[in-house]
Amino acid sequence: MTEYENMSERTKRFYYIDLLKALAMFFVLSYHSTFYDFDIIKNSSVLTYLRYFCSTVVATSIPMFFFSNGYLLFSKELDLKKHYKKTIRFMILTFIWSVMTLAIMMPIKGEWLSRSEFLRGILDLKQDWNNHLWFMYVLVAIYVIFPLLKLVHDKKQIIFHVIVIIYGAFIALLVLLNAIATFTPHFRSLNLPKFAFDATFSGLYFWIGGFVYDYRNKFVSIPLAIRNKYAVISLIVSECLLGIFGVAYSKANGEMWDVVFNSFNIIMTLISVLAIFALALNYQRNNKIINLISINTLGIYFIHMPIIRLVKPWIISHPYPETMWFTGLFALVLMFVCIGLVTIIKKIPVIKNLVM
Repeated sequence: MTEYENMSERTKRFYYIDLLKALAMFFVLSYHSTFYDFDIIKNSSVLTYLRYFCSTVVATSIPMFFFSNGYLLFSKELDLKKHYKKTIRFMILTFIWSVMTLAIMMPIKGEWLSRSEFLRGILDLKQDWNNHLWFMYVLVAIYVIFPLLKLVHDKKQIIFHVIVIIYGAFIALLVLLNAIATFTPHFRSLNLPKFAFDATFSGLYFWIGGFVYDYRNKFVSIPLAIRNKYAVISLIVSECLLGIFGVAYSKANGEMWDVVFNSFNIIMTLISVLAIFALALNYQRNNKIINLISINTLGIYFIHMPIIRLVKPWIISHPYPETMWFTGLFALVLMFVCIGLVTIIKKIPVIKNLVM
């Protein structure tokens, strides 16, 4: 075992996973609060294309969360009772925040839902209202079946690895079918529902997180310069290919293909996640800010969207630059505003359970 792994065992914390989670959270906030235009169909300027290609890296946000969750859960001993208590808690929290978000959004948007619309929106998730909570729905589904995979992983690790490989091959087939449906009008009926497709891919990121955990020492044993070199090359190539795919899709359909929202199930995004993980292995610091973000990602995720919907109309009414750097700055400020609110909520009895 390497010195780094010894350090991790002593602290019971993988600092590079904290970094991945913090980076993923920043990407989520950046995407949800995007101020810049990257619609290459409506605006085909060089700047718009540059923004479009740069946005590809943001597509790794939610995949990195699933990857990190898998990496951490497969690294720990399974307490079945504690695990299912946590799963049930996630289910309850998701329901509560779905209700709360809809209620908060009505006055913000100035649109009042009927009782039937409100009830339907709780579970179906309403676009631009509470649909960001789809992540929690999928996470709960994964948590329900996790103990079975964990049992296989611990008892017959090679079988677990074979399952991951077979599952990956199945996903590759789905990607191929979806690509055929995308670019071939005669096969439109093959096009898979996006939520189902994303949910299937979420499982893959999660299982690969466990797979990579098993081989973490092999990653660390690769000479630093070589590991970084190939990780950077892989990241650049995969993001460029994703951008090219997005442009081709957009041109074929006559409307912009959202390279962030829609590329969750594209293999280039998976390669990018693995490349970022390889680079994150360089991070071996116990940074209080990174750790603070990492341990509060659940609370940040729950409360960030209402804040964005509240302040964004006011911001865009002013002559602020619609640029990527402004979006990044806003996301950074929003991150710490959310952390501040989560910290306050955690000090309130009973209510603190909404973000913990």
